Amino acid sequence: MLPREPSSLAGIHETAKYLLAHLNLYSEESGEHSLRICTLAHRLGRSVGLSAGEMLVLRYGTMLHDVGKLDVPDRILHKTGQLSAAESHTMRRHSQDGAMICRMRKMPEEVCAAILFHHERWDGEGYPYGLRGEAVPLASRVIAVVDTYDTIVNKRCFRQAQAVEIARAEIERCAGTQFDPRVAEKFLFLLDSIAARREALAGGKVGVAA
Repeated sequence: MLPREPSSLAGIHETAKYLLAHLNLYSEESGEHSLRICTLAHRLGRSVGLSAGEMLVLRYGTMLHDVGKLDVPDRILHKTGQLSAAESHTMRRHSQDGAMICRMRKMPEEVCAAILFHHERWDGEGYPYGLRGEAVPLASRVIAVVDTYDTIVNKRCFRQAQAVEIARAEIERCAGTQFDPRVAEKFLFLLDSIAARREALAGGKVGVAA
């Protein structure tokens, strides 16, 4: 039987766009990252078998997973060096603050939960509550994988962009600890499919040119 459909998502699209626009104004890096991972999250969500309703939850949870960074001081959010223990504590509040911001805007609880738990880990070592395994909502588990991947392969204030191979190796290494192993496996297969398609398209262009 399919999971229960979430509460009505009617009317939340404009609210989500408004919040993401504010995040983008405050931190273009965070806003672009949030928008960028939506396509990957959508494809991964389909791969793990989310229902239509769950896909909507994933869509808005992904868009707004970092909206809580609106409450992180700029000097911490865009710090290029290592964060202190106090600064790390402030940064880690963003998942809770993001869920609170969305609750205040009357976003569905399923979306708020996806945001709240996206830094939980499969092994229970994440935050803010140390949830383990399937106690973490599946949407949050999907967001966790694509969030990590995009952070590695794109330039951030604290790190230069790294190769796809490095990100792929990190996802594979952390499957079963940080990440749901099934979600990680599906994502690695998705990366392989994307790479194969790009190679095929590149080969086709060469053939036409020849």
